[in-house]
Amino acid sequence: DEAMASIVARTGHRPVEVRLSDTVDAPSVIGFFRPAIVVPGSLWNLLTPGELQQIVLHEMAHLDRGDDWTNLLQKLLRALSPLNPALFWAERNLSQERERACDDAVLDAAGNARAYASCLTKLAETRLVKRTAVLAPGFWKRPSELAGRVDNILHRRRSPRPLFSHSL
Repeated sequence: DEAMASIVARTGHRPVEVRLSDTVDAPSVIGFFRPAIVVPGSLWNLLTPGELQQIVLHEMAHLDRGDDWTNLLQKLLRALSPLNPALFWAERNLSQERERACDDAVLDAAGNARAYASCLTKLAETRLVKRTAVLAPGFWKRPSELAGRVDNILHRRRSPRPLFSHSL
């Protein structure tokens, strides 16, 4: 629709396509030079147009920040030193900060924290239903990253951007 087209078609940025796929279980960005936002086909019919726009806004924020390239650099560093606990810790924290920054971008654009938290919860539910067969008992002991993101969106004042973040 027009709203979705206006989100992905912006002057001065890399062209981005939105694609559907049954081989992914969560929305994500693929590609470096011709990036595409890939949405699971099952979600396309399950989510409302507003929720789909929030997802696309989130993924576009990753592209605007250059997260595709920084994530590649992270993975290369981890491959060069796979047993370094400091790199493992740094990668985990950078990934969490990256997601929080993109969540903030969605909230800045859409402004409805409850609707966005509900959208993230719906995404988690669909992924959990698909993965119930492979859940390990230890899975439930650790709080999920998504639960932390939803809690951050709903119950905490949004903090200023991290010191080293790339501003939009």
